[in-house]
Amino acid sequence: MGQTTSACCDYISALFLLVYSTSVLDDLAECVSILLNAAVSTIVLMTQNINLVMNAGLFDNARGMKRLFSRE
Repeated sequence: MGQTTSACCDYISALFLLVYSTSVLDDLAECVSILLNAAVSTIVLMTQNINLVMNAGLFDNARGMKRLFSRE
């Protein structure tokens, strides 16, 4: 009877550890997913800002100003 109880307790504790480790892994996976989404969003925003600056012609204006002052 004692061996059966011990085996049952071992089974229950192993099941508890499996459920606990699975929930920890799920939480870890969710954290990694959130961090990756944030990184991708940041890269996309930076790219959009660079495109806006390029499309606004600010770099061309800076070159034009350089040419204007070099003519004098």
